[in-house]
Amino acid sequence: MRIYFDFETRSEVDLKKVGADAYARHPSTEILCLGLSREDESRPVVWHPFTELDWFMTDPPKYKTLGQLPEAVVRHVENGGPMVAHNAPFDFAIWNEVGVKRHGFPPLSIDQMDDTMSRAYVQALPGSLSSLAEVLGVYVQKDKAGDRLIQKMSIPPYEFTPALFAELVNYCAYDVGALADIDEALMPLSTRERKVFLANWRCNHRGLRLDPDLIESVARANAEEDIALEDIAESKGLSPSLLRSQKQFREWAQAQGVDLPDLNKKTLGALKIDNPVVEDAIELRGQVCRSSVKKYEAMAHHLCPDGRVRGNHVYHRATTGRFAGSGIQIQNMPRPAVKDTDKLAGEILNGESLSGYGLPIKTLLSSCVRSCIIPAEGHEFICADFASIEARVLFWLANCGKGLEAFRTGADLYCLTASGIYGRTITKEDADERQIGKCAVLSLGYQGAAGAFQGMCDGYGIDTGPLDIPAIVGGYRGTYPEVVDYWAQCEEDALTAIRNRGDQIGVFKYSDKVDALGACLPSGRWILWNRPVIAENKFGRLAVCYEGVGRNKKWGKLSTYGGDLAQSITQGTARDLLAHALVRLDESGWHPVLHVHDEIMCEEPVGSRTVEELESVMCDLPSWAKGLPVEAEGYVSRRYRK
Repeated sequence: MRIYFDFETRSEVDLKKVGADAYARHPSTEILCLGLSREDESRPVVWHPFTELDWFMTDPPKYKTLGQLPEAVVRHVENGGPMVAHNAPFDFAIWNEVGVKRHGFPPLSIDQMDDTMSRAYVQALPGSLSSLAEVLGVYVQKDKAGDRLIQKMSIPPYEFTPALFAELVNYCAYDVGALADIDEALMPLSTRERKVFLANWRCNHRGLRLDPDLIESVARANAEEDIALEDIAESKGLSPSLLRSQKQFREWAQAQGVDLPDLNKKTLGALKIDNPVVEDAIELRGQVCRSSVKKYEAMAHHLCPDGRVRGNHVYHRATTGRFAGSGIQIQNMPRPAVKDTDKLAGEILNGESLSGYGLPIKTLLSSCVRSCIIPAEGHEFICADFASIEARVLFWLANCGKGLEAFRTGADLYCLTASGIYGRTITKEDADERQIGKCAVLSLGYQGAAGAFQGMCDGYGIDTGPLDIPAIVGGYRGTYPEVVDYWAQCEEDALTAIRNRGDQIGVFKYSDKVDALGACLPSGRWILWNRPVIAENKFGRLAVCYEGVGRNKKWGKLSTYGGDLAQSITQGTARDLLAHALVRLDESGWHPVLHVHDEIMCEEPVGSRTVEELESVMCDLPSWAKGLPVEAEGYVSRRYRK
C-alpha cells in the first residue's frame, strides 16, 4: 500500500528565499493541514492541528478532517511503508521537523520516500504539479486558487478565518487525491535509478557545513568596498544608481558616443570600445553590480540551525539525467581569480589588506565563495573529479581513434586539436595556439560552428580578429571525422526510429506506451523526447520536433538535431558514470556531501580515507563502460576549492 501526502504550512520566513530545510527548521513554521490519501481508499482525509472542530460549523469543508493521524497511517509509517509526495523533500522536512517534533508523528526515513516530481523529470516532463497534471491529462485545481490562499494564509500578516480554512482543506485534499492519478500515470524508477535517487537524497540531507566567520568577514569587507566604489563613482561624476540601472547606464554611454547593445558580460567582452571613459565606467559598473558576492547572502539565508545548508542537488533535473543545483547553487559558483584561496580566506578572516593581489576587492571576495564550505570538526574533505569526462565519452561513443589515443597515451588533447587546426605540430609552448585548440574542443564537439567558437573565445577573453574561424571549425571536424559522422548517425537514426515506430534504430526507439522517442544509453538507461514528430524546424529542414520544457521554463514545442542528440547521449553517459560512483560510495560507507557534474566531495573523519581510494572508486567503471579511458584527480582539504 502507498500513502500520498501533502502539507499546507505558514511561516515568517520565505520558502523560496531560504529553501525547504531551513524553512522547516524555523521556529515560526507551522502546519496548517496535511492531506492524506491511501491507495486503497477513494476519498482523501485531512489532518489539522486545530482541535476545536466546532470552529468549522459555519463553513464545513467537503472533506473529512481529523484531529489526530489515522492509526493505519501511523502503523504504515512505522513499518517503513512507501510515502509519496510531489516535491517530496519539502514534505519530508515538514513531517520530520514539525510533525514529529511538535505533533508526535512517527519519523519518516528517506528510504520510504517516493517523489512524483523526480519521476516526472526522468520522463522529461514538467516539475510543477499543475503543468504536469495538464500534460498527463489529470485534473487539478488551477494555480491561481492555491496562490490566493497561500498569499492570505501562509505569508504574514496571516488571514485565518473559518471560510478560508475550509477552502484550504478542500484544496489540499483535492491535490493529494490527484497525486494518486499522477503517480499511476508516471513510470516507476528502475532499481538502479532508485539507488541514485536515494544516494542523492542522503547527500542532500547531510548538507554542507558553512564557515559563518568567513561569511561575516566577507559581508563586512563587501560593505566597506561598496562605500569605496561609491566614492570613486561620485568622483567620476557617476552616481551609484546610474551604474546599477541598465537603462540609465546605456543612455549615459550613448551620450559619450558609445552604443551598447546590452550589458551582458559576453557582449561587452566582444565589443571594441575606443572610449577610455566608457571602458573605465564599464569596469567600475562590473564591480558595483558584481552578483557573485550575493552568494554569501544566499548562504546565510539557507543556513539551518546546525550550521549546514541542505537540499543542494536536484535529482535528474535535466532531460539527460544530470543533476541541477538548488539553494546556494553549488553548480554556479564563480571561478576564483587566485590560486591559493585558502590563504586568501585566512587574510579576509583576519581583516588584512588585500591590495597586494593587484585585483579588485570584489573579485577577490567572490573568489572565496567555495572556501565558505568547510567540514565538521575532526573531519576533512576528500574531493576528486573526472578529467575531461565529456570529451572522453564523446570520443568513446563515436569510436574516434585519434581522440581516444590521446587520452590513453596521456597526450595533450588541446595541442592535438590545435595541430589539426594549424596543420603543424603544436606543443604546450605554443600557448596561444593551444588555447584555440581548447576552445575548439569545448565548443565544437556537438556540431557547434562559428558562433559557438566565437562565444567560447569571448568567454576566455581571446581576440579572434585575426583568426579564420570557419577554417578552425573545419580543422576540428577534419581532425575528428568520426565525431562528425556520429552527429549525422544520431540524427538519421532518430528520424528513422520515429518513422518506423516500435523498431529500435541504433540506440533510438519510439514508444507508443509513453509517446516518446527514447535513446538507450550504454548503461541501459533511457532518455526521452516527448510526443516526437518529423517536421520542419526554423531553418526549413526536416528535424525531430518534440514537446518539452524550453529555456523559458514553459512546456512547448522544441526541435533537435544531430549534434544536440549526441550531446544529450554524451552528457547522459557522463552523468551515469558519476551516478555509479555516487551509489558505490553511498553503499560502502563514504559520506558524499557534494557533487557537480564530474566532481564528488566526501566529508570523512581525518585520516580515515585517502584521496587515492576515492579516485579508485570513481575509476572502477561499470561493465557497460569497458574501454572508456577515465581518469580522476583529487585532493584533501579543510576547505572546498576549485
